[in-house]
Amino acid sequence: MIKHLLNHEYPLLKMSDYKKALLFIDGKCSQYYFLDYMRCTNGDVDDAIEFYLLDDKLRSLFTQYLIRFEIQIKTDFVDSVQSSTHCSSFWNKRKFYLPDARHPRSKGRASKYYLIRKKIASNMSRLSFDTMGPANYAAMYSSSFGTAQELFKLIDTPYKLDFINKYTACFSRHDYYALNSVLEAIRRIRNRCAHGNHVITLKMVNDLNNLRGLLNNKTLNVNYHLTVMESVIVYLCKQLNCGNEFKQRLLLVLNKHLPLLAKYNGRHSLSANVVNKII
Repeated sequence: MIKHLLNHEYPLLKMSDYKKALLFIDGKCSQYYFLDYMRCTNGDVDDAIEFYLLDDKLRSLFTQYLIRFEIQIKTDFVDSVQSSTHCSSFWNKRKFYLPDARHPRSKGRASKYYLIRKKIASNMSRLSFDTMGPANYAAMYSSSFGTAQELFKLIDTPYKLDFINKYTACFSRHDYYALNSVLEAIRRIRNRCAHGNHVITLKMVNDLNNLRGLLNNKTLNVNYHLTVMESVIVYLCKQLNCGNEFKQRLLLVLNKHLPLLAKYNGRHSLSANVVNKII
């Protein structure tokens, strides 16, 4: 069945289209992977191939600029919290964490402070530099985006307030929940890109679905509907130090595929008029 998965799901598919799909995906992906693009297009092989090519370009572009954003936001987080705590290793000090994070959890389980501190220390122990450098920056350098996000969650509010204000400047809400929602969306998109998963199909929509209430047009102060994916794109264009460069390169990719996006509006993670929203 796996060998003939496309034919099984689309039994009315012409043999010529079936062979065209197999020839295209050979060495690129599996039939199972390609099925998501077929579902975007209701079984149109030519359009599914174009969706694959668009997705491939988007993943590459997102990966490059999300890594830049990760470096930027980690540095700014350290700068901000170190300035407010006056501590060169604030991640290692219990007193800078939320009260809830400091205390052991139910049934005697270790506190969140203990766990994140242990994780960061373990990450730093794998750095093989003769000179470690400033502890806070080394901690962020060695940590994943997810670990950095977890530390952001656990540091007490007064110490991260300036950071929150800076990274919610383009939002209607300037609070922890607004910023954490966009960081969570970015983490999910980043992970899908890193693992070679779909970013244009409905799988991406489903992955971001529970963030719709916090990432929408009201949050970003615009008078048009935004998908969660589009909210992240608009946010990155505004908050990335190289946001304008990201925008221009993204527009070049999207403009080449606008007819495809419009043709299947509602069946993927963007909108037919996504370019107008970004501009």
